Amino acid sequence: MNILVTGGAGFNGSNLVHYLLTEAAAVTLVHTSPRSSPSTS
Repeated sequence: MNILVTGGAGFNGSNLVHYLLTEAAAVTLVHTSPRSSPSTS
């Protein structure tokens, strides 16, 4: 099973990822830092 988790570096997401990995799922994690922004140069 392939699962995409958004916000996986946060508290809830990291616990969800940990659980999914114990269930032998293939997990892809996507997390964007709230401080990141597009370049304005």
